Amino acid sequence: MSDEARLTAWARVQLARHPDRPYSRDYIQRMAPDFVELHGDRMTGDDAALVAGVGRWHGHTTMFFGQQKGRNLADRVAHSWGMMHPEGYRKAMRLARQAAKFGFPIVSLIDTPGAFPGAAAEEGGIASAIAEAIRDWFHVSTPVVAAVVGEGGSGGALGMAVADGVLMFENSIYSVAAPEAAASILWRDANKKAEAAEQLHLTAADLDEFDVIDEVIAEPPGGAHTDYEDSAARLDEALWRHLEPLLTHDRAHMLENRRRRFLRVGHLTDHHLSQDLRELSSASRLATVASTKCWGRLELRSVPTKASRSSASSSDAVSARMVAVRRASGARSPISPKNCPLWSVATRWSPLSSSCMTSTSPRARM
Repeated sequence: MSDEARLTAWARVQLARHPDRPYSRDYIQRMAPDFVELHGDRMTGDDAALVAGVGRWHGHTTMFFGQQKGRNLADRVAHSWGMMHPEGYRKAMRLARQAAKFGFPIVSLIDTPGAFPGAAAEEGGIASAIAEAIRDWFHVSTPVVAAVVGEGGSGGALGMAVADGVLMFENSIYSVAAPEAAASILWRDANKKAEAAEQLHLTAADLDEFDVIDEVIAEPPGGAHTDYEDSAARLDEALWRHLEPLLTHDRAHMLENRRRRFLRVGHLTDHHLSQDLRELSSASRLATVASTKCWGRLELRSVPTKASRSSASSSDAVSARMVAVRRASGARSPISPKNCPLWSVATRWSPLSSSCMTSTSPRARM
């Protein structure tokens, strides 16, 4: 087994955040040397956290998007450490619609800790901007491929990663929350970030196994930061291999495949369930999680699959409910991922399917 294969999840988090790692602009400039940047959402202004524009790539005029962190302190402040504001998502969708109008394929490079958390972003409607972007990407009638090249943090990443193909560098990460945030929520101790990283299953290998992404791109020995040219060449080859077949696809069929691709994310099978929950759900297989914050009580709703319908009536299967109650030692002690068997899958969701919506019941917060 190679040294890279033995890396822990936390080690990959550190590599994804390496200060010398290539950023989106580094890749775009190597893939499309004639890249011309475009600015503004035509409503409120520009967002420097998102580099966007057109360039020639493999003989095709292509629209490029890339979340840009910045190389030095002044640059990082100017780019908000790659954390996009509402105007960034609106800019992206404006240019995506323009690309679809002229038949330009789209390449989106993901590298962000998350959306910008400041008051200005909240006042500007960051939540609705991300939600609208996720919705609108499913109607962009041109081929779209995305790649996580560094950090893929929460909705800030997902708002730019709804694509026909989603790739990841082997030392990049893609997660609903940063390990530090997850550790603070679960154990109220950010120092347990390494354990949280393992439980979040945020590595490329994990997400490839879960079928959340389509390919893991190998990095040069030591990581992408050791050789920019080789890393860019590997990214270029993988992106083109996924994009080229889409150029001749029927657009309606392509959009339907894009929708189905994300609908399947979050579907739970026996492989993902621990043995004790499989025994409890023998009559009807679990397909949705009603609580993701493992506080004292974890409530699960059972949704029938095709297999379960053959052995039980639909009405019985739909009405079947399963409650797994686990109490930690303290009155308000959180249940840790070690005794919460659905932690890794409870954070996986489908933006288009109501059956995959997650919520926290009032009792779960008691």
